[in-house]
Amino acid sequence: DGGDVILAWRSPTETLLLSASAHPIVALQTELAGATDGCIVDQTGGVAILRVSGARTLDLMARLGASTAMPKMGEALTSRLADLTVLALRVQEPQIILVVDRVYADHLIGWISATVEDF
Repeated sequence: DGGDVILAWRSPTETLLLSASAHPIVALQTELAGATDGCIVDQTGGVAILRVSGARTLDLMARLGASTAMPKMGEALTSRLADLTVLALRVQEPQIILVVDRVYADHLIGWISATVEDF
């Protein structure tokens, strides 16, 4: 069992597969091993996943970037949060999933912590 799998459309040529298990990624790599019209780039360890939920999630997202940074249900939305490019996903209420390059995760977590302290 691969557990939950999330596919997030980023652009016409890029879809992000998120899973807590390596199984779906390995299965996709195996299935597409001979493909000549695309490629798979394994970002395991390259991105950080943050889960945000709570009554003030909209306020938090607005203060980190803009109210337009809040994705609708089923939407993947790339925007600027804490001066970083972040992919925000809403696939389950009331949670927002934030995908950020791992090298910037501490910066984003710091901004989130400081913002929550202001609340």
